[in-house]
Amino acid sequence: MTDMSLVLVFFLAFVLLFSFYVKIWIRIIVAAYYTVVLYLFSRGYKELISERDSYVEKNGYNPDNQKDLWALERFWDEKSAYVDHYSGLVGVPLFIFLIYSYYTWFSRVEERKHKVFILLSAIPVGFIYLICMLFFAMQGYQP
Repeated sequence: MTDMSLVLVFFLAFVLLFSFYVKIWIRIIVAAYYTVVLYLFSRGYKELISERDSYVEKNGYNPDNQKDLWALERFWDEKSAYVDHYSGLVGVPLFIFLIYSYYTWFSRVEERKHKVFILLSAIPVGFIYLICMLFFAMQGYQP
């Protein structure tokens, strides 16, 4: 599994463990969904990387050779498309779950002071979410 996928797994585990106001069956469904999606992502990503490595091992790499440049650009395009596809499968459901989790938490608290603290806690969580999604998307970066 890629390093960023592991960071995302830890972030998801933290969010799922501490979403006390979300029903347990919803947390189980979210955990199962992300287990499958991240497993499929890491498996396909490793295949892409191994294809490139086998090409370089078999043919070598010469930056002056057009065939090698074409192969490298094709690899980057495939990797970018692959990561873009999975970015939506990872980012959107997580964002919806975070919104739902904060909504249920916010709606069950009575005191105004606690509601303010909940809203303030959404800032670092949102920031961490954005950082995770940025780093996840950077796995498909094309120089």
